[in-house]
Amino acid sequence: MNDDVTVLTDIPLAFDRKRFGREIRLESYPELEAEVDRYVGAARAVARPKAVYAVVYVEARDGSRVTIDGQRFQSDVLAANLSGINRVFAYIATCGAELDALDLSPFDPFASFWHATFKTMALDAAYRHLGEHLRNVYGEEKLSIMNPGSGNVDTWPIEQQRQLFALLGDTEELIGVRLTESFLMVPDKTTSGILFASDVHYVNCHSCEREICPDRRAPFAGAAAGG
Repeated sequence: MNDDVTVLTDIPLAFDRKRFGREIRLESYPELEAEVDRYVGAARAVARPKAVYAVVYVEARDGSRVTIDGQRFQSDVLAANLSGINRVFAYIATCGAELDALDLSPFDPFASFWHATFKTMALDAAYRHLGEHLRNVYGEEKLSIMNPGSGNVDTWPIEQQRQLFALLGDTEELIGVRLTESFLMVPDKTTSGILFASDVHYVNCHSCEREICPDRRAPFAGAAAGG
């Protein structure tokens, strides 16, 4: 494991009950309000969002290949975005295995939908906390992000999750996150990638051609976005 790995576990979960109600469309089912509150109480009791990151360095570049701390990645967009950049932050942020494992059987069948929404909010808290931590510790105010498997399929292939996880060590022991054989992460409300300082802000949406996407945060900018 990289010696510069940091685990963040004491992450506050500022829960907005009104926002949660809107996101689960509680106004359509007012008779379930007491049951929702019962679920929320159980979820908040076990929620432990977490993050882990490693300070890693670009060691070599060769066209679309980038070697970071001994791990070789291949992506035209990644290579373009990291041109002239040496230090990056490999990371994983998660809603937490404790929340993921919450037994929903005592609750209304709608609880599976509520749970997915709550886990997303916990993941958001972990990711925001990570960003604030990096800004406070390293003074990085402008951080761009890339995630394996996001954007178009060839932007940064999801198979390279394996190399990314290798930069962070035993992630299951550190924060309860494991990588499946199909390169998906468990818990499902988990994100991984690299953060890097850049004057040109980049998000995965810059290299995604899907016009209709509820999560789009930036217009498509071409295959070599960020270069």
